[in-house]
Amino acid sequence: MPDEKMASTGFAGSAVIDGRRLTQLAESGGYRSQFSKPASYGKALARGRFECVVYPAGLSVHVCDMEELAGTTTDSELSPRLSFLLLLRGKLTFRLNDQAFELCSDAGPRCAAMILESPTRWERDLQRGCRQTKVHVTVSPQWLAQHCPKLAKRVWALSFQRSQHLPLWRPSARAFAAASEILAVNNPEMELQRLHIENQALLLVAEGLAGLELWQQHQSTGSRRAQRIAEICQYLDGHLDQPLNLDEIGKMFGMSTSTLQRYFKQVTGMPAGDYVRGKRLDLARQLLLAKGATVTQAAYAAGYNHPTNFIAAYKRRYGCCPGSERNS
Repeated sequence: MPDEKMASTGFAGSAVIDGRRLTQLAESGGYRSQFSKPASYGKALARGRFECVVYPAGLSVHVCDMEELAGTTTDSELSPRLSFLLLLRGKLTFRLNDQAFELCSDAGPRCAAMILESPTRWERDLQRGCRQTKVHVTVSPQWLAQHCPKLAKRVWALSFQRSQHLPLWRPSARAFAAASEILAVNNPEMELQRLHIENQALLLVAEGLAGLELWQQHQSTGSRRAQRIAEICQYLDGHLDQPLNLDEIGKMFGMSTSTLQRYFKQVTGMPAGDYVRGKRLDLARQLLLAKGATVTQAAYAAGYNHPTNFIAAYKRRYGCCPGSERNS
């Protein structure tokens, strides 16, 4: 990977974006969005750049270079699509049909393929203080069938609905350069700049399809490993109320603790401990929002003996205090 520098609007003096504006921009990108908290619509949620450029043939480009100012959750329904999401900087937390994912650029830019062959619920968490830069290129099933008819069938075979996986890899140097070119455009309404964005977006689609094929080849050689980790995740999901003992779990699934930890991070992108903590916090949040549990009750459900530690972890994950969620 070459020197990873990219164009950025910066944040000082950048436009402040409230919930209504974020909703309008999401709708311009082809999907309806709503917030978990009604008060979020009138609240300043981000500062920076958030743009959607839509082309009539079924191609769209979503550019984000901003700092999140408040914690909240957006809830949307995505139509069938193929999207390549390039996270160049920061962290992104979201759920597809209640399955949680987290992308982080700490080890360098990441590319994720969202292959949705049927309408899919998308929940996105905004976290106060989180800064992120990303480019999201989307094509419709019709666009894919018209431009890549031979690849289309193989692509849909990897859809999220069939595999429950989110293909993830490090973007190529060409993909990184194309995303940086898109970020460098300062007026996407101008015709020539729209054409430039479209050219770079098409390059990203081509690089994304190539990266997806390489990812599939890697998965075919490591499919057994991925299956074993999926089984471990299923076990962990069913035992969130019990202490995490990787030695015992490794023995149950026929691998050493070090092998379990290495495979788990390779497949899921995070250590097993982080996975369990995230799942427990998601459970606690559900208890707060849906069942009106107290902060102390939610803390114990998440495995914390002290509410203070729970509150700190909750703020890191969701960008707000659990008490404010309960009272919203």
